[in-house]
Amino acid sequence: MIRLILYLVCAALPLALSCYIYKNSSPRFVRVWRRLVRSENARKLVGKVLTLYIAMLHIVLYAVSPKDMGLIASTMIMLALFSTNRSLRLLEWIRSDKRCFAAIGFIAIACSFYGPLMSTGLTIAAILVASLFMPNPALKEEQTDAQELAVDDKTFTAQFFA
Repeated sequence: MIRLILYLVCAALPLALSCYIYKNSSPRFVRVWRRLVRSENARKLVGKVLTLYIAMLHIVLYAVSPKDMGLIASTMIMLALFSTNRSLRLLEWIRSDKRCFAAIGFIAIACSFYGPLMSTGLTIAAILVASLFMPNPALKEEQTDAQELAVDDKTFTAQFFA
């Protein structure tokens, strides 16, 4: 029973996080967004948290249904993202192209509605949520380490998600 509850939490977490965090302009989140623009280490933390979440997701999915065929494809994705630099390149690539983001989102939804590939859909959804934390490439080019962006919080949030 506990495994099924963990499964439901893991399935709902990407949706809940994206609804809560995306375009949240409270001062706390603006500080996080500014830190993500400024610091490479903050962006690496996103890649490491993504890797840990996908590993935890695999443990839960294997405990719920060990014969799931989607676990094989999802495990290949997990192993490919085990390198932080590789996962950061993937997340920045997804973040830079809106059509790519939409296409991968459609694949995640399609995989989630087909039972044997639900674990792959959940893994792809987690990658999409993590890519929301990557700063806009144009905003990242403007930023230098010595200079703080001198704009108000609403404008910064709009630029971050542009």
